[in-house]
Amino acid sequence: MIRYTCPKCSEALAVDNSRAGGIYVCPQCYTNTKIPMPETSAPESTDMPQAPNTSEALSEIQGRGKKDDLAAKIFGAVVGLAILLWMGIAQSNYRDFVEIDVSKSDSSVHNSWPIIVDRGTLRCYRNWEVTFIADDGVEYTLNGFAKDMHPNWPNIDEIMKEGQWTPSRLIERALRLGQDSGFPNCPLGDW
Repeated sequence: MIRYTCPKCSEALAVDNSRAGGIYVCPQCYTNTKIPMPETSAPESTDMPQAPNTSEALSEIQGRGKKDDLAAKIFGAVVGLAILLWMGIAQSNYRDFVEIDVSKSDSSVHNSWPIIVDRGTLRCYRNWEVTFIADDGVEYTLNGFAKDMHPNWPNIDEIMKEGQWTPSRLIERALRLGQDSGFPNCPLGDW
């Protein structure tokens, strides 16, 4: 038997379980009422399963998480190593610059050595920047490409001999070195 009250007049109503979910007219106020579903009560049982020990369950979950974390870290390390190896192999033939040691006694510039230091390293970058690295490690810009890319670097003018206008032979030699190394679109004559 389903027992409930009329929502309008609060009359106590009772209908057979078979009519659950249907409509019943309250005999007191004649309001159509919806018959509720019968209430089910859980059977009393003494054989209820016990909840697991929470500390054991937590330990199991944390242990599983540690294994998953370790696997993720190993996977990340392997992928990272593979990328680094690929980059090393793929880039082994790619150089950002070529350089050559030059000195005052060099036959191509001997008569017109334009700077006050006796030797250094002439460097031509892939984007045609030409620089000179003195023995003290300071890198000087020689052409406009280098000056544009590195405005804070010292200019070769700082170590030019008095009366020299441009280190043209050094620039030309560096650009030819870049061209011979396969750097594309050599700007010889544009510097």
